[in-house]
Amino acid sequence: MLQFIQYLKGYVCIRVWGYSPERFMNLCSNRDILLWNIESHGEYYTMCITVSGFKKLKGIVKKTGTKVAIQKRCGLPFFVPGMKRRKIFLIGLVGSLAFWMWMSTFIWAVDVSGNYSISEDIFMDFLKENGIYVGMKRSKVNIEELEKKIRQDFGIVTWTSAKIDGTRLEVQIKENEVTAGIEGTETAKEEAGRGTEKNEFGSDLVAEEDGIIVSMVTRQGVPQVAVGMEVKKGDILVSGSVPVYNEDTTVKFYQYYEADADVYIRRQIRKKEELPLHYEKKEYTGEEKKEM
Repeated sequence: MLQFIQYLKGYVCIRVWGYSPERFMNLCSNRDILLWNIESHGEYYTMCITVSGFKKLKGIVKKTGTKVAIQKRCGLPFFVPGMKRRKIFLIGLVGSLAFWMWMSTFIWAVDVSGNYSISEDIFMDFLKENGIYVGMKRSKVNIEELEKKIRQDFGIVTWTSAKIDGTRLEVQIKENEVTAGIEGTETAKEEAGRGTEKNEFGSDLVAEEDGIIVSMVTRQGVPQVAVGMEVKKGDILVSGSVPVYNEDTTVKFYQYYEADADVYIRRQIRKKEELPLHYEKKEYTGEEKKEM
């Protein structure tokens, strides 16, 4: 705290030499002139003294036969006049800080990761259509609404996370986990399990019974139905054909996978049983018959 006060008031670092530097320091102490950082260098001493104390040294120097020279000026009183002589530099510094603070309120980069089937150009076009672009105000980005919109518009996206880091908008997505390759790179795989229908390079998940979808969690493939929809036996529930789009939103090619999902269907089971209108009722007399 003392050093900060000394900086505000200003001080100088001096060198003292001559007939009696020790007497010089004693007289300064007697007259309440503060000295600090005193160091002996053989023929001379160095020390720090306040600006007001330095102005009182003329009589002490004459009485002790010493000489005093300023080595360095420190503190705010010496800094401000120097800055006044550099007005252009000061104005430029303040202007640069203000401009930097203003620029930091905008989005200057958008990073997208985790997209494999969706090209980056298509994703950037989607962001622009939804009001997200480089140069927009950070405060206008609604993270929750953006994440919701991504999940709604891209059926193969199962998870998304968006955040603002400085002037950068980072979007992470997770598509349905896939294990197959690009169209034409793999042959048909082994026959899928129950409830799947084979296509040329993958398999679709199909309904085994008529009913209404009550729950659906897709891990791989493109959902063709939604919760609450009525389906018939043989309808495709999840397609194993995943489209990859061009920049103009036309389909470039398909990637083929084995569809994988947990789908619960509520269905009715009809049961028919015929009963006769008349039947024989047996009445027991309680008599016993024994054979000899």
